[in-house]
Amino acid sequence: MSKLSDFLLKRRHELRMTQVELAQRFNLTDRAIANYEKGRREPSLEIMLKYSRVYHVSIYKLVDLRIEDIKGGKRMTKIINSKLVAMLIGAWITYCASVGDYDGAVFLLFFYSLLLWDLNAKKATGAGNTDGK
Repeated sequence: MSKLSDFLLKRRHELRMTQVELAQRFNLTDRAIANYEKGRREPSLEIMLKYSRVYHVSIYKLVDLRIEDIKGGKRMTKIINSKLVAMLIGAWITYCASVGDYDGAVFLLFFYSLLLWDLNAKKATGAGNTDGK
Protein backbone atom coordinates (compact mmCIF):
# COMPACT_ATOMS: atom_id res chain seq x y z
CA MET A 1 0.00 0.00 0.00
CA SER A 2 1.06 3.59 -0.53
CA LYS A 3 0.84 6.66 1.67
CA LEU A 4 -2.03 7.99 -0.45
CA SER A 5 -4.02 4.75 -0.34
CA ASP A 6 -3.44 4.45 3.42
CA PHE A 7 -4.72 7.98 3.92
CA LEU A 8 -7.80 7.43 1.72
CA LEU A 9 -8.78 4.32 3.68
CA LYS A 10 -8.11 5.87 7.09
CA ARG A 11 -10.02 9.07 6.30
CA ARG A 12 -13.05 7.14 4.99
CA HIS A 13 -13.15 5.19 8.24
CA GLU A 14 -12.86 8.43 10.26
CA LEU A 15 -15.88 9.78 8.38
CA ARG A 16 -17.74 6.49 8.97
CA MET A 17 -18.45 6.02 5.28
CA THR A 18 -18.67 2.76 3.38
CA GLN A 19 -17.03 2.16 0.02
CA VAL A 20 -20.51 1.93 -1.51
CA GLU A 21 -21.53 5.35 -0.12
CA LEU A 22 -18.33 6.94 -1.36
CA ALA A 23 -18.64 5.29 -4.76
CA GLN A 24 -22.17 6.66 -5.14
CA ARG A 25 -20.95 10.20 -4.36
CA PHE A 26 -18.14 9.85 -6.93
CA ASN A 27 -20.31 8.08 -9.50
CA LEU A 28 -17.90 5.13 -9.46
CA THR A 29 -18.09 1.49 -8.43
CA ASP A 30 -17.20 0.33 -4.94
CA ARG A 31 -14.54 -1.83 -6.66
CA ALA A 32 -12.83 1.33 -7.95
CA ILE A 33 -12.79 2.78 -4.41
CA ALA A 34 -11.33 -0.50 -3.09
CA ASN A 35 -8.61 -0.38 -5.76
CA TYR A 36 -7.65 3.17 -4.75
CA GLU A 37 -7.57 2.22 -1.06
CA LYS A 38 -5.46 -0.90 -1.66
CA GLY A 39 -3.02 0.93 -3.92
CA ARG A 40 -3.86 -1.16 -6.99
CA ARG A 41 -4.85 1.95 -8.95
CA GLU A 42 -4.01 5.62 -8.61
CA PRO A 43 -6.87 8.13 -8.65
CA SER A 44 -6.83 10.72 -11.42
CA LEU A 45 -6.61 14.41 -10.54
CA GLU A 46 -10.35 14.69 -11.13
CA ILE A 47 -11.01 11.93 -8.59
CA MET A 48 -8.49 13.48 -6.18
CA LEU A 49 -10.44 16.76 -6.39
CA LYS A 50 -13.59 14.84 -5.45
CA TYR A 51 -11.77 13.18 -2.55
CA SER A 52 -10.56 16.57 -1.32
CA ARG A 53 -14.12 17.94 -1.28
CA VAL A 54 -15.74 14.92 0.38
CA TYR A 55 -12.89 14.31 2.85
CA HIS A 56 -12.52 18.03 3.65
CA VAL A 57 -8.78 18.01 2.99
CA SER A 58 -6.64 20.15 0.73
CA ILE A 59 -5.93 18.84 -2.75
CA TYR A 60 -2.34 19.79 -2.01
CA LYS A 61 -2.22 17.24 0.84
CA LEU A 62 -3.38 14.49 -1.51
CA VAL A 63 -0.89 15.53 -4.20
CA ASP A 64 1.90 15.68 -1.60
CA LEU A 65 1.10 12.11 -0.53
CA ARG A 66 1.19 11.04 -4.18
CA ILE A 67 4.54 12.79 -4.68
CA GLU A 68 5.95 10.97 -1.64
CA ASP A 69 4.79 7.69 -3.18
CA ILE A 70 6.48 8.55 -6.48
CA LYS A 71 9.70 9.59 -4.77
CA GLY A 72 9.93 6.37 -2.83
CA GLY A 73 12.27 8.06 -0.37
CA LYS A 74 14.45 9.57 -3.13
CA ARG A 75 14.79 13.26 -3.90
CA MET A 76 12.80 14.33 -6.98
CA THR A 77 14.24 16.79 -9.43
CA LYS A 78 12.71 20.25 -9.71
CA ILE A 79 11.58 19.53 -13.25
CA ILE A 80 9.36 16.62 -12.12
CA ASN A 81 7.89 18.73 -9.30
CA SER A 82 7.17 21.47 -11.83
CA LYS A 83 5.37 19.00 -14.12
CA LEU A 84 3.17 17.84 -11.24
CA VAL A 85 2.35 21.43 -10.35
CA ALA A 86 1.52 22.10 -14.01
CA MET A 87 -0.84 19.10 -14.04
CA LEU A 88 -2.51 20.30 -10.84
CA ILE A 89 -2.96 23.83 -12.17
CA GLY A 90 -4.37 22.42 -15.41
CA ALA A 91 -6.93 20.37 -13.46
CA TRP A 92 -7.85 23.39 -11.34
CA ILE A 93 -8.34 25.54 -14.48
CA THR A 94 -10.71 22.89 -15.81
CA TYR A 95 -12.60 22.86 -12.52
CA CYS A 96 -12.88 26.68 -12.40
CA ALA A 97 -14.20 26.77 -15.96
CA SER A 98 -16.69 23.98 -15.23
CA VAL A 99 -18.24 25.88 -12.31
CA GLY A 100 -18.32 29.18 -14.18
CA ASP A 101 -15.42 30.90 -12.42
CA TYR A 102 -13.90 32.25 -15.61
CA ASP A 103 -11.90 34.99 -13.87
CA GLY A 104 -10.20 32.35 -11.72
CA ALA A 105 -9.60 30.14 -14.75
CA VAL A 106 -8.01 32.99 -16.72
CA PHE A 107 -5.85 33.95 -13.73
CA LEU A 108 -4.62 30.35 -13.34
CA LEU A 109 -4.17 30.00 -17.10
CA PHE A 110 -1.72 32.90 -17.00
CA PHE A 111 0.42 31.18 -14.34
CA TYR A 112 0.05 27.84 -16.12
CA SER A 113 1.42 29.35 -19.33
CA LEU A 114 4.35 30.88 -17.40
CA LEU A 115 5.11 27.53 -15.80
CA LEU A 116 5.02 25.72 -19.14
CA TRP A 117 7.24 28.40 -20.67
CA ASP A 118 9.71 27.89 -17.80
CA LEU A 119 9.62 24.09 -18.26
CA ASN A 120 10.29 24.44 -21.98
CA ALA A 121 13.13 26.89 -21.32
CA LYS A 122 14.70 24.44 -18.84
CA LYS A 123 14.30 21.59 -21.30
CA ALA A 124 15.88 23.59 -24.14
CA THR A 125 18.87 24.65 -22.04
CA GLY A 126 19.24 21.35 -20.19
CA ALA A 127 18.77 23.10 -16.84
CA GLY A 128 16.36 20.38 -15.70
CA ASN A 129 19.02 17.63 -15.93
CA THR A 130 20.54 16.62 -12.64
CA ASP A 131 22.46 13.55 -13.85
CA GLY A 132 25.59 15.54 -14.58
CA LYS A 133 25.62 14.86 -18.35
